[in-house]
Amino acid sequence: MVLSPEEVARLLDAAPGLKYKAALSVAYGAGLRANEVISLKVADIDSSRMIIRVEQGKGGKDRNVVLSPVLLDLLRAWCAQISARRRKSSDNSWSSTANRRSFVSRFAVVRLVASARSKSDSSPAALKSP
Repeated sequence: MVLSPEEVARLLDAAPGLKYKAALSVAYGAGLRANEVISLKVADIDSSRMIIRVEQGKGGKDRNVVLSPVLLDLLRAWCAQISARRRKSSDNSWSSTANRRSFVSRFAVVRLVASARSKSDSSPAALKSP
């Protein structure tokens, strides 16, 4: 199912923070599946070629997807937010999000979609959980 621009806007507006807005934007804007978003690493973003490298996607295959300038700006903003939190930390350690190997957990993605669905007033068929 394809969402209308209004449904996409409501979905992204319902995200509780920049991290989750970035996760939803990557999933929808780049066409990544939930497991691919979860496995995404900073090294998978190639801003010089404007692609996202998806490793071991569906069927165990690697692929490249287009990275839009808007999505790149959003991902950079999220990384800057993480860096700022790390600088504010007294022991200069990574935040719990940055310490994990994945961008966001599968549980968080499922919970986020369910929450965004209820907040955005979109039909259940339009916003299926991953």
